[in-house]
Amino acid sequence: MIDSSELVDGLEYLGLSRTEARVYLAVVRHERTAVDALASAVDAPESRVRRVCDRLEAKGLVAIGEQTTETTVRTRFAVDVPDERAVALAAALSTVNRQYGQRTAFETVDVLESGEAVVDRTVDLLARADEEISIATSAASLPELIAPLERALDRGVLVLLAVGDGGSTADYAAGGAVVNTVAYPLPTVVTVDKRRGVVSPTSIPGAEHADIDPIAFDNFTVASKVLAFFLGTLWRTSTERALRRPCSLPHTYGPRFWKAVLDATLYLRDDQPIRVQAAVGSGRADDEPETVTGRVVDTRQTLIEPTTGEFPLENGLTLETDAGTVSLGGSPGAFKETYEARSVTLLEDP
Repeated sequence: MIDSSELVDGLEYLGLSRTEARVYLAVVRHERTAVDALASAVDAPESRVRRVCDRLEAKGLVAIGEQTTETTVRTRFAVDVPDERAVALAAALSTVNRQYGQRTAFETVDVLESGEAVVDRTVDLLARADEEISIATSAASLPELIAPLERALDRGVLVLLAVGDGGSTADYAAGGAVVNTVAYPLPTVVTVDKRRGVVSPTSIPGAEHADIDPIAFDNFTVASKVLAFFLGTLWRTSTERALRRPCSLPHTYGPRFWKAVLDATLYLRDDQPIRVQAAVGSGRADDEPETVTGRVVDTRQTLIEPTTGEFPLENGLTLETDAGTVSLGGSPGAFKETYEARSVTLLEDP
């Protein structure tokens, strides 16, 4: 009978019942197995195990196959989970994966064993950033990170920096396009290019003493949920302290769409009319890009106060074109906008 109390406890935190957690672990161990074998493994009636498997399938964790002679269950990993549990899901599934030797969609989630490992992985991620960095950490953690952040800014990367226990803003104002602070310690939360990141439950210097291990991830779904937590919670409850001037126009941002949204917002607030020329698509991978040109009439954003986005990741442009009003969202992930922007250029509107 399979029952690892630590793994079961972790899966219970994600919302599974204890029986669901035990059945799920039995499925993972065998990867694909029959319901009657599962019932034997967890020492429960077959009819009850079948009902549990139905609930696990509804949660997206397993897939049930009806064969001619038997019903089989195989592993499948959920991506639709509450934002505040996304990191816990990744860590728990990564632990299950290591224990039972399965390869999963979360195979690039790594547990970091020390504060030094958190620093090293964060510095490496900052050096590889091409579009956006969001980073929350405490002031004591910044000395080793300021230089990599400044280099990222020099490459044109958008950097959102939230500092906990902040002292003099002058000590770290150069580290972000937007710098916010709070008066209390912050966990270390880093996302890069909406794909990779690091999460440590405490600030970096004490990460090795935390009850929950820090993790690093390379997964779009996990990164999106961590970024939503950053913007919707850490960023929203902090105070804006420093803001870089927008790029001089004309400026081609390429795929750095959020940086274009930030600069467009700043220009509109200064009553400077601007235009956009953008290579756009419909969001399908196989579509042919087309060019959209128009005057920027509004932005929706959650990057600076006052925010205008309806949800944490909403950062977009509204254009008045010859064909009417259209909206642009970033790529990938735009779903409510008219177009998904692949490359953007801002120009002065004469």
